[in-house]
Amino acid sequence: MDIKYMPDEKSVIEARIVDDPLLILISHDANTIIMGNIDYYAEHLLLLKNACFKERQPNDFFRIIATNSGADWTFVAPYNYKNIENREKRIEAFYNDGIKAIAKVLDKLQFGSEINIPKRYQRHLEIFKD
Repeated sequence: MDIKYMPDEKSVIEARIVDDPLLILISHDANTIIMGNIDYYAEHLLLLKNACFKERQPNDFFRIIATNSGADWTFVAPYNYKNIENREKRIEAFYNDGIKAIAKVLDKLQFGSEINIPKRYQRHLEIFKD
């Protein structure tokens, strides 16, 4: 697991101590993690670009905002996730993979284990209602 702290590890540790929210990008395989204080970067795209991953897109990552009590998941299932054409199967795969990867990273980084999908990102979750 490769962890990149932005702008540096010291800043991220200081943010954790006072429980400032951290933007976290987790690659779909959970091998690359990019973390930065929300006050420095404001959004995941800026964090990604400042971490010198300009060739990567935010859709290449699960995007969360974490505090010591857990994480809010910016749940946006990419239209081309794993090249799954069926919309419902694609969203289901993205959800299942995301839960596993995010839980693994939260555990590794010793964050709270709660994963929350804020209401504004729940529009795709209607597929789980049946």
